Amino acid sequence: MFKQKYFYPKNAVPKWVKKVIKLSKLRNAYISVNMNPPGSTNPWHYDSYEGFAKSNENPNDNINTVKRILIFLQPWHWGHFLQVGNAVIANWKAGDAYAWDKYRYHLACNSGWKKRYIIAVTGFANKLPKF
Repeated sequence: MFKQKYFYPKNAVPKWVKKVIKLSKLRNAYISVNMNPPGSTNPWHYDSYEGFAKSNENPNDNINTVKRILIFLQPWHWGHFLQVGNAVIANWKAGDAYAWDKYRYHLACNSGWKKRYIIAVTGFANKLPKF
């Protein structure tokens, strides 16, 4: 039920993808648009980004510099939440963003009745961007 669409700038992508990546300040980044339908969960997990880091050709961009930014596309709705580590995130506004490093456990849940859409930007940076 959880759906993702990936956009890699090495391929032909819409203009908005290039704009979002530029705003993220992440290098060699890609975007995924995620949709959680009502009643779905993206279970507790972490992302290692090892495949992403290995596919990169710049030696300065490695597994230790991979970052992820999550951008909420719509305002929070009842039953929607994100948990990153011990922090439970709810009541967000459209455009709010959160960032974390590799190996950080997280989950997303939609126990509400509206679809939940987010954009995840993954790329390289020496430190997490501030939002």
